[in-house]
Amino acid sequence: MAFRKTPLTRNDKVFKNECALCFATPESPGGLFVNLVSMQAFCREHVEADFKASRGSLLACLPAGDGGDGGGDDGGSIDTLCNATAAYLHESWLFVPRTSDKPPPPKRLAIGLPGGFADDSGEQVIKQHALVNGSAFDVDMGLDVAAPALRALMDDVIAREDATRESAVVAWEASTDLLPSKHYKDLVQLDNGVTISPDPKTWRCAESGFSENLWLNLSTGYIGSGRRNWDGSGGTGAALRHYEETGRQYPLAVKLGTITPDGKADVYSYAEDSLVLDPLLTHHLAHWGIRVGDMIKTDKSMAELEVSLNEAHDWTRIAQDGKDLASVRGPLRVGLENLGNSCYCNATLQSLYALAAWRDAYADIAPPSKEPQGDLGFQLAKLNAAVTKPEAVLRPKVSPRHAKAFETQDFCCPRVLKTLVGQNHVDFSTSEQQDAALYARHLLDLCSRDARVKQRAVDPQSWFEFGIETRQECLQSCTVSYAAHKDTVLELVVPLPPGTMAAGAQAKDSPRPVVSFEACVRATLGGDAIETVEDYFSPVTKQRGMCLKQHKLASLPRFLFVALKRFVALTGWLPTKVDVSVPVPAEFDFKDFVGTGLQAGEILMEDMAPGAHAGPVADPGFVAEIVQMGFSVVAAEKACLATHNRSQEEAVNWIMAHMDDADLNTPASAPAAATFQANAGFVVQLGDMGFDSAAATLALKETDNNLERAADWLFSRSLEQISALLGAQQQVSAQAPEGAPPADLARTVYKLRAVVSHVGKTTNSGHYVCHVKQDNGTWVFFNDDKVVIAEDPPLDLGYVLLFEQV
Repeated sequence: MAFRKTPLTRNDKVFKNECALCFATPESPGGLFVNLVSMQAFCREHVEADFKASRGSLLACLPAGDGGDGGGDDGGSIDTLCNATAAYLHESWLFVPRTSDKPPPPKRLAIGLPGGFADDSGEQVIKQHALVNGSAFDVDMGLDVAAPALRALMDDVIAREDATRESAVVAWEASTDLLPSKHYKDLVQLDNGVTISPDPKTWRCAESGFSENLWLNLSTGYIGSGRRNWDGSGGTGAALRHYEETGRQYPLAVKLGTITPDGKADVYSYAEDSLVLDPLLTHHLAHWGIRVGDMIKTDKSMAELEVSLNEAHDWTRIAQDGKDLASVRGPLRVGLENLGNSCYCNATLQSLYALAAWRDAYADIAPPSKEPQGDLGFQLAKLNAAVTKPEAVLRPKVSPRHAKAFETQDFCCPRVLKTLVGQNHVDFSTSEQQDAALYARHLLDLCSRDARVKQRAVDPQSWFEFGIETRQECLQSCTVSYAAHKDTVLELVVPLPPGTMAAGAQAKDSPRPVVSFEACVRATLGGDAIETVEDYFSPVTKQRGMCLKQHKLASLPRFLFVALKRFVALTGWLPTKVDVSVPVPAEFDFKDFVGTGLQAGEILMEDMAPGAHAGPVADPGFVAEIVQMGFSVVAAEKACLATHNRSQEEAVNWIMAHMDDADLNTPASAPAAATFQANAGFVVQLGDMGFDSAAATLALKETDNNLERAADWLFSRSLEQISALLGAQQQVSAQAPEGAPPADLARTVYKLRAVVSHVGKTTNSGHYVCHVKQDNGTWVFFNDDKVVIAEDPPLDLGYVLLFEQV
């Protein structure tokens, strides 16, 4: 039995804002009960089971002054007063109307910070707390009845932030830390006789005549309209075109109408592609006859404009062509609250819960005995219960302030799940917008890890894994090589028609260019995707020449995530979203894009290379590219083999981690893979370190039976990486006979089940929504907590697509 011996420490976690077993909150009917030993909160439905499971003592509820330990001024020790789980802190939140008027409109692009978007609709919260006895949860005893030590503990719990909110960044704000432009000191200003009138009514775009969103080039005096905003408003991009047409010599422009008497204004640097500061702005404006002290601000700054656009933006109108759609609710029609740039999580989760197999995988996972907030499988099961049974799981626990909303919709707040999935991840642990495709891949990786560690019945990631076959044909030696790797998201190139522009840059009424989905597949996996490598180092001739490289599918998954590569570098190196329409068919057959392996008459490179053996061969293309970086051929080949030809980047990282190896550049005379024998004694010693025989054997194989290097190899990799390497090894050893297609390639037809769409310029900004085709064939639109029937879903604007094998 657990006992709390001391008061809370800094490292102790307190979970008090959500029931450990459901989505009830302190504002739900009955509130929450915080177990004062485990520091877990439970709703009225679940708290009695927690009390019975812990078999709590009643000593915690002794009146103040009767500590039960022989007296003492402190009224009893925590050891005595909080024995087991007898005492619970009952917390209940009541929202009442504010005494003040409606909160002011937002002044900064922020959530949860002063001046940002309000987090409620004119209400304030009254928080009530009381001590309750585990044998009488419906009787609040107040706080004053507790002995001093117990009262101090409860005060500490009340004052603490919930562990989930504490670990997540709940306040979000767009970056406003502008830096001085590197061009302001030496800015060229032409003496061309141009003078800018102080009357804003006379300002016009020199190209279109527009009178709004005007930018003055500080070098030439040219006035042009700005770029289109993501909602269709804004200008024609004349100011940017002027910068490009003048040879990109004059990079700084100021937004007319934002100039204030104190010398502040929006200044944009086209060369640096961002808003900047111009410390000499007053001087630069004076060159064009603009006296800063006489200026009156008449236009919105960029930050104010973005706030305005976000405040007024109607995502349903954008996604459904202005149609006013009615909300729906019920099983599989449950919305997810946006926690501040969490729409990428919500959209991805909605696509996954559209799959019956996914729901079945997380239907019956019991909570762990300790800290369910850290159990991914249970958190997914918790969400599964809410999504599939909202009438039983969500509606009875709706707070009064949400009661009206729940008359037409169901929604919940997956805060704990988001925090857990993002934990320790450099991107997903932040409150910034992220890439939905990368999130899907990350979530599946975590699900696989959870399934292995907890020994779940199924590993859902296996349903999404597919193989990519890479064929390389050396034109010098007329030989070929085949390599394969696994992935869970198929990234498709979008072949851009000539003249394709960035999102938002086209004229308002001009149609988007159309690219067929099949064209995207062919550009990635078909004949259109054959790449010519000019400076290829042939392992057969040991000389550089030409090589043809092509990718195809080596295996097909049950469910296929596809990401359309809509973000490319149109100008410079910055990724830009291209504005194209890619209509996605209801079904698609991948049969023409399946690899067939070694064909009759083809000669493998490793069979012709000097000293060839039957083992795996390093990817020649990767070797050539790594050699160009300054590394030796031997090191490059070793790195590619050690990383199983997964990527050039991973191979380079392997070299950097082994730079101190004495034999890094020494040719290895490794035996054939089929005849490799691991040193049995070394396998035992590595086993004593906690590694199973398969992992130990693989490590010894990769390090030529060197015990010290094998141990370093194992400790430098995560269990997930080692497992993936073992899986790749098994895949290679289980290759089908020559000319025979793999058994899992027979079912090549897929049907579309979900589409995650993105509105905005980059994957790290904007907004994500999801359209799901439910089992009855109805398309449902999920926009965070808003759920409607989609009458005409814009499937041509999708970014991440989810297919199911027919």
